[in-house]
Amino acid sequence: MESQGDALNQLLSDELEGKFALLETSSIDDDLASLKKELSGTTKGTLCAASRDDVIHKLFTELAYRYK
Repeated sequence: MESQGDALNQLLSDELEGKFALLETSSIDDDLASLKKELSGTTKGTLCAASRDDVIHKLFTELAYRYK
């Protein structure tokens, strides 16, 4: 019984470590750079507040989906 508990704890910790490793290898800077490329057609300062909010919402949605 104790061996089963130890094995389960090992599996769970390996899964958690794998999730952290995935987070460390992913680059938020790359995600931000791709969003900047999408916006490159607009001139600086021409985005209205609603458009900026849409971009921020899109970024957070993509990051939340990616790092579930």
